[in-house]
Amino acid sequence: MKIGFIGAGKVAKGFGIYLKESGLELSGFYSRTLESAQEAAKLTNSKSLALEEVAKNSTVVFITTPDDLIEKVCNEVAEQVGFSQGQTIAHMSGSLSSEQLKMAKQQGCNTFSLHPLQSFADPVASAEKLKDTFFAWEGKGNKKDISNILTVLGNNNTEISPEDKSLYHSAACIASNYLVTLLDSAIKLLEDTGIDRELSCEIISNLATGTVSNISNLDTTQALTGPIVRGDVSTISSHLDAYEKKGLLEIKNIYALMGLKTLDIAAKRGLSPEKIDHIKKILKEENFNE
Repeated sequence: MKIGFIGAGKVAKGFGIYLKESGLELSGFYSRTLESAQEAAKLTNSKSLALEEVAKNSTVVFITTPDDLIEKVCNEVAEQVGFSQGQTIAHMSGSLSSEQLKMAKQQGCNTFSLHPLQSFADPVASAEKLKDTFFAWEGKGNKKDISNILTVLGNNNTEISPEDKSLYHSAACIASNYLVTLLDSAIKLLEDTGIDRELSCEIISNLATGTVSNISNLDTTQALTGPIVRGDVSTISSHLDAYEKKGLLEIKNIYALMGLKTLDIAAKRGLSPEKIDHIKKILKEENFNE
């Protein structure tokens, strides 16, 4: 089995390094920017190839372009070069399903999306992190090639339905992108107390790291701490009052909205219905104004 890439960005380079280090054979990389393909080939000890060479000489072709170009590139290759019946064509987008590859499917290919749940910055560092990364995949056709790749890699993985791809990706956005936004709000509050931003970032990062570790070991229900799970009404009220006095209405709204959702977890921990109703009333009262 030979694996080729159309597109030689950070994802292709990082995944290519990981495949090569795991003992899988690469046919090579094609990119509209020759320099990118050559760099990827150098990093993986493979080849920089013409588009037709990748398409014709690869058992599995990963289209690793930006998301909004995946379908367009697939169609162009299908029309200009042609895929081979029984070939496996895949992309690595987190949000898009294998439906983006329907023209390859029409030419008798197996079509899949395979997504590693991690961010890619530096290709070499990303390849190292891939060893502990979860993969989600879905698609149509013979699963043999994708299954073989995942078996060799040994990563934890799950097949999902194409219809659930957006839900899957939104979970990643909340856990990664929106976590940054949430922590930025906490950092801003520390700054407002007079702590400089660099130290605030360190403090909040350490706290969040401990929380994430607790979730991994205990699940969210047991990892939850703080005034809501304790039913500490006076502390919650004092937080809301502090935001009001400082004019931090956006953060106040975030706090209230997250608090309402946190009550669902607190209920699983045995917080009484009376306490839940009391806190819910406090959080809802005039806390979602502009």
